[in-house]
Amino acid sequence: ALQERSESIPTQQIDTSFLPESVHKEFIQATKPFLCAVDIYKLWNRVIIVYKKLKLERHLDDVIDTVIGAFKQTVFKKKMNSIRSTFEGYFYSVLYGMLIVEKRRENKHLLYDFIGD
Repeated sequence: ALQERSESIPTQQIDTSFLPESVHKEFIQATKPFLCAVDIYKLWNRVIIVYKKLKLERHLDDVIDTVIGAFKQTVFKKKMNSIRSTFEGYFYSVLYGMLIVEKRRENKHLLYDFIGD
């Protein structure tokens, strides 16, 4: 009975105050004008997947500006009608590309400078 009732609640009625604490506040603020709470949560899960996949040493809070930048870039591409895949898939690709740069910065000290020596 509970499941039947919860499915009848329109997603538009669920605002961002329903989102779990695990969703970063700055991410919510950046995405709120464009997405409903359910979509924000789904997109945040993409952020977590990319973050864990890359095994960044920096905390997620330290790269939240990069995450928001990836979102803004995705919104811009959507407005320009240049996303060929899904919004979520494009966001994932952009975020992965931006965070891999962060990962390379973290690992820069591990690289041997064979040209300089």
